[in-house]
Amino acid sequence: MIHSLFRTKSALQRYALDPRAKFIIKSDKNQVDNLDTGIIELILSRDFWQDVDIIYQILQPVHEVQKMSESCRSHLGHVLNRWNSIRIKWQAMRESGQYPQVEMIFAGDENSIWTRRYAKQQTDLTWLAWILDPQNDIRSTVNAGRTNNILNLLKRYSSPERHTEIVEDFFAFRDCEGKFGRWRDFWKKDYMEKPLLFWKIVAGEAPHLSALAIRVFSTPANSVPSERSFSAMNFIQDECRSRLSAEKTDMLTFIYINSKVLRQHPSEPAPTWYNLTKDQEEEFEDLAFEYICRFGDNNVE
Repeated sequence: MIHSLFRTKSALQRYALDPRAKFIIKSDKNQVDNLDTGIIELILSRDFWQDVDIIYQILQPVHEVQKMSESCRSHLGHVLNRWNSIRIKWQAMRESGQYPQVEMIFAGDENSIWTRRYAKQQTDLTWLAWILDPQNDIRSTVNAGRTNNILNLLKRYSSPERHTEIVEDFFAFRDCEGKFGRWRDFWKKDYMEKPLLFWKIVAGEAPHLSALAIRVFSTPANSVPSERSFSAMNFIQDECRSRLSAEKTDMLTFIYINSKVLRQHPSEPAPTWYNLTKDQEEEFEDLAFEYICRFGDNNVE
């Protein structure tokens, strides 16, 4: 929005210098009202555009991170790094002395706006994603308290018989020892820059920890999927199909979204009526029975 305002700066100033800009013509009543002169003065004010430029420069790091977060390739491992990139740029602005407005973001130290906002991003899950990213220097950043929280998280999301193996692999990865020694081929830069690929490669060495890491790095860290589902819902329930019930709209949206996923994997053809496995047949019968119980036999077409 601020960028758009800058793009129209010249046009706005030319408009403000036009004598006709002082009047507003009401076409419905053929009346002419005086435009507030304060608006004209604001557009022509140098101080106003300097303030807008300062706001633009301060918000630019946030805007850049927001654009990256809206990418379909954004995952949980990006969250802390991108917030840290904002902090580094704002700290540089603060130290330069050219942006006194940034001082209020960090004022109050432990109770500052930045500290309170950043604390909301420091969940155990985002820290686990950060730790499992092979590009990050883990040992110099993660303290004992944070490590203990991560171990509790691993215990929560692993079965008792696999927990010990996952913890052993976790520390081996953290310390780059044993099966995760730095001499292994998977520590190449090309693999380290792609955490999902890295953990797929080492799946044979640490299958259970790799399975957890793959889930973490396959989880989008944005609201794009939900926004797409709402767009699909609007596409399905248009003006011509406004009488669709919420339940049917939900099911059609589910089919539409997941059909796109199936089309992305042509090597794995979607099941049809003629090639269902025994388990798939039983699952389909359960779904059909549940549908009939919820909506009645007359709604089944």
